[in-house]
Amino acid sequence: MKQKKKSDKPIYAALFTEGAIQNFIDKTAGNCLHEIIGKGAESNIIDAAAGVGHRLKAGHDVSGLIKMIEAKGAGDAGTWFQHMFADLMSPAGIPLPGASHLYRFLEETGINLSERTWVDWVCVSATDLVGAGLTLLILARMHKQVSENKRIKKLLGLTVGHVGLLIFAETNPFFVAFIPLQLLLMRHEWRKAHLKRIQERLEESEQIKLKAKETLEMIKRLNNE
Repeated sequence: MKQKKKSDKPIYAALFTEGAIQNFIDKTAGNCLHEIIGKGAESNIIDAAAGVGHRLKAGHDVSGLIKMIEAKGAGDAGTWFQHMFADLMSPAGIPLPGASHLYRFLEETGINLSERTWVDWVCVSATDLVGAGLTLLILARMHKQVSENKRIKKLLGLTVGHVGLLIFAETNPFFVAFIPLQLLLMRHEWRKAHLKRIQERLEESEQIKLKAKETLEMIKRLNNE
């Protein structure tokens, strides 16, 4: 019995629906979860700064964890992880690795961007991770497509979808990373398709040459008779 082919449509629907209503999810479900699980114990290390971008300023990176362990011992490391998990569920999310150091470095050199811009593009929330996971799942399943042209169409649709979400709905840093990767994959698939067409034409020309040779030999035999 022929196995029914699984469709990727539910994954695409989940990705673009989640992306389109990300702000709603972050502001409602995310805030509720943030309140339910709590933030963990308050700390003068984690909560050393205030404002929209306070998570970039202090305590919300590995150096904050190290400072907390040095100040209170390894037993309090769980408090830091609980706090980070709670913040991940909030709209502002938590900084990507290295983002806090970059923020502080640029601030010291006098290059100032708004805190909201930093939070939008270098901090990730749980919904950003879900969007990234769904994108990786789509890319992982894409190799099952039979032809390069089908893979190119799917990559193009995914890329256009990501661009649309970034413009109209959400600011997901992972999408910014995926878009150039998908463009490179499209270029790779196009080159494979182009090489395949060249190979097919070479094979066709070889077949034509073979038939022409057979025809000439047949004509020669007829002339000899």
